Amino acid sequence: MAKIVVMDDEVEVRNIIKRILEREGHEVEVFEDARPALDTVDFSEIDTVIIDLQMPTSGFDAIEEIRNRGHKDLSLIVVSAHVDLELTPEMLDVQEIVHKPFTAADMAEAVAAHL
Repeated sequence: MAKIVVMDDEVEVRNIIKRILEREGHEVEVFEDARPALDTVDFSEIDTVIIDLQMPTSGFDAIEEIRNRGHKDLSLIVVSAHVDLELTPEMLDVQEIVHKPFTAADMAEAVAAHL
């Protein structure tokens, strides 16, 4: 079982991701924006973070802050409908990009691949 944080401002997406990952046996904490997660989560205790890029607090900023805090090896997965198709995981300093809409299998496989 992994500890996973999900940051997405769309309530339906947060709930879907939470259900998918809990069915896989993971512990999932969800946030409607990056700022509350950045202010409260101890990322040293987290296995994976799933981040939407388009939120009130930018997912780009959240990624940068997490990495700047020293969590260079923490698995970060971007989930977004608005990602420029030319952006790569390496450019964002994340392990993977999952495009919305996604299937339950897409999400479960992305997380499993990076645990």
